[in-house]
Amino acid sequence: MNNYTALLSINDDQGGGDHYAFELTWRAEGNRPPNAPAPFFDDIRACQDMLRQNFLSRNGRGAYIDFDNSANRQNQNNGNGKGKNRNQNQEFIRGRGTATNWNESREINYSCVVDSRSGQVLSGNYQYSGTGGQGGQRSRLR
Repeated sequence: MNNYTALLSINDDQGGGDHYAFELTWRAEGNRPPNAPAPFFDDIRACQDMLRQNFLSRNGRGAYIDFDNSANRQNQNNGNGKGKNRNQNQEFIRGRGTATNWNESREINYSCVVDSRSGQVLSGNYQYSGTGGQGGQRSRLR
């Protein structure tokens, strides 16, 4: 079993850049539980996508957010008395990035709680850290 991974290699003997188009399909055989997430679910990417949508809806056109390449994960199994295993399938994800709009760019810290069993982001938020270039009040990052 290869954990649902594929490898694609393009050997360009002529050198130089070009565009490549291909279609890749596959079908999983076997018995998967009906509520199991897709085997390709990436909890960090799902967290970042949710935060990006939230940021863009608050800051509008011309705004964007970039995430650093590394994020920290921690299993949320708290082991406290009642319901001791209830958070067993939840991961806490933390990372950093940069948020930018037309006039301002600032560093951010972000965090999410992801249910790895259902493949859903349960919550997520970002906070600005440090100071950034100050734009007009109308275009401030939110």
